[in-house]
Amino acid sequence: MRLKKTITEAKDQEQVKLGGYTWSKIGELEGKPLYLCDKVVTELSFSKTRSNDYSTSDVRKYLTNFYNGLSEEEKSKIAKNQDLGDYLFLLSDEEYNKFRNNIKNIRDWWWLRSPGDHSDLAANGLTDGSVSLSGRHVYYGFRGVRPAFLMNLVDTQKIKELLKGIKDAYAHYKSLCNDLIEAGGDEEDIDKIIHDVNRVL
Repeated sequence: MRLKKTITEAKDQEQVKLGGYTWSKIGELEGKPLYLCDKVVTELSFSKTRSNDYSTSDVRKYLTNFYNGLSEEEKSKIAKNQDLGDYLFLLSDEEYNKFRNNIKNIRDWWWLRSPGDHSDLAANGLTDGSVSLSGRHVYYGFRGVRPAFLMNLVDTQKIKELLKGIKDAYAHYKSLCNDLIEAGGDEEDIDKIIHDVNRVL
């Protein structure tokens, strides 16, 4: 099962559609709305290196590669988790417990990014809503990947489009001014164009 690479328009709402899945808002993190997928999007081992270090894990690489395949417009909807440096990520056990009342139980066990009780164990979210810190062996224990993301409430794609429009308009008016000057146009016409440029900017 693979997560399709589409995303709805970014809005601070209770649920959003991303990649054909429903993602529910479970709280706020770093001052931004935090969304968690209502289902697991795939199942895989945490890490083939037998390490429970999330920074080098296979699940993190999976989510990073997925994000890198998104279009620029889709990427603009998702804010970076400043603590992790990632756009799609797994919850920690601390985040899970903090937002527990808003997290829907599912019929799958799923990885958290927190280490388990041993160096080859990683924490899990369980079907009854609890957290297992005894975890699951990272290299042969297949568990669900249930990603989260922070919603970017600033539509950077639209801002880029607006700035491009302003730049194109400025270039157009500048060209008109040059043409008028070369044609010996009067100052009143040139002043009018300059006024229009300033109004747009």
